Amino acid sequence: MNEMSLGRSSREVVYIKAKLSTESGTDQYKKFAIDPNITDYKVLFGLLRKCFDINCDFSVCYLAIDEFGEQFYLPLQSDWDLDASIVTSSDSTLRLKITLKPKVSDLQDWDIIIPSGVQSISRRRKSQNDTKNDLTFSDSKGPSLFSQITQRLEKTVANMRKAIGKTLFTRLYSSFIR
Repeated sequence: MNEMSLGRSSREVVYIKAKLSTESGTDQYKKFAIDPNITDYKVLFGLLRKCFDINCDFSVCYLAIDEFGEQFYLPLQSDWDLDASIVTSSDSTLRLKITLKPKVSDLQDWDIIIPSGVQSISRRRKSQNDTKNDLTFSDSKGPSLFSQITQRLEKTVANMRKAIGKTLFTRLYSSFIR
């Protein structure tokens, strides 16, 4: 028995009702049972992959109910989420919704994918004398993205220097007082 299963539910069996939404509009449903004391996040994902014969990436959400009785889906991303879903599931049935993530075949692992709602970012040179490249939003009128990041980074470094300086000063000062 592993460490994760020691704090798990006292239930011996949890029933799973899983729904796979497909692009064609037809939904697939599967029902099975798991032992929550020995089933972890990776095992559950393996079971779902085999049940629905999934050959691509997918995400899983579980049905939760808030204190007002409203139902909503939460992502299932870790062993902790799995434990929380089991503890909060009603009538020992865990309802899962599986969403397939489409794989774009012409992309490499290191390619950056920008959602369609995000403005495009272009890379341009300010001038030939300036050796820095500047990242800017194509439609923005304010400061460039690069300058915003630089300003925030400078503030963070200054705050860290102050904190480290105070800590070092406090240590040095306290060692002289003793």
